[in-house]
Amino acid sequence: EKIKIAIDILKMKIKANFHTISDYIEHNTASVLASMQSLLTCDNVLVLSGDVFGEISLRNMASTFRKRDATFCAYIQPMVPEGKPRPQTPPKLTIPNGSAGSQHPSNNFDTISETIVSADFVAFNLEDDRLLICVNECNIDEGLRIPKSLLTQYPRFTIHKDYSDLHTYIIKKTLINIISTKSLLNFKTDVVTYLVNMQFTDKNSNLAPSPPSEEYDISNTEHVDKAKTGQSGLTRKLNGVSSEKPVRCYAHVPPAHSKALRVNTISSLFAANMMALKVIASREINKPM
Repeated sequence: EKIKIAIDILKMKIKANFHTISDYIEHNTASVLASMQSLLTCDNVLVLSGDVFGEISLRNMASTFRKRDATFCAYIQPMVPEGKPRPQTPPKLTIPNGSAGSQHPSNNFDTISETIVSADFVAFNLEDDRLLICVNECNIDEGLRIPKSLLTQYPRFTIHKDYSDLHTYIIKKTLINIISTKSLLNFKTDVVTYLVNMQFTDKNSNLAPSPPSEEYDISNTEHVDKAKTGQSGLTRKLNGVSSEKPVRCYAHVPPAHSKALRVNTISSLFAANMMALKVIASREINKPM
């Protein structure tokens, strides 16, 4: 009901159908998409995370998706402006004193330090923004392993830690068939990793799972170079890298001056929601999504 009211206040030109999910059943993004597959009427599906706060351009992301003829596109946000060093101290966040629903007065505020719990390891081709690696460090046990098939197609690329996967995706409806037939519980951990790895396998054309393959452990290496292949990943064109295969993953990278983040802690989420409610109440959001 509150979402409907917010859409009416913002006068957004969208037609929305709302479907509720029982609180008594444990759900996640992957299972919800699979269960609602029959209700999806469009070829492309926008997956929005509830913990994203900031200015994100869905229109530009959709343009990247169409331009690259992608089947999956992830919104990858630069976390540090160009030319500026990464901060060594955790950012500070002012939040109301007490948790949501507490009896503390809302005008009492505390300043706390929000520790960055984990970072995303992201790699994409500079030539066409092909998404090569997208994994959170908390999902890495001993070291980041790179499939040999990826190195064959992209012998040289850089793995970044100053980019964040905002958990905002555009995905082809046809790929939801894969989600519904596999044991993929978490969208970020399982689905994204599965699709990114799948695009470099020989069985991609058959939409089959990737067989075990030779991998390289680069636990402490950010630059991957396989010069003996005699090919440079930085100069490869889109039409030269298996563009005919069904799974094609790309990254939409906005300008470094854009501002967006994941508020994935209770305190930061509460503070962001409070700010969002103030903006909605004052009707300050006039830009179309």
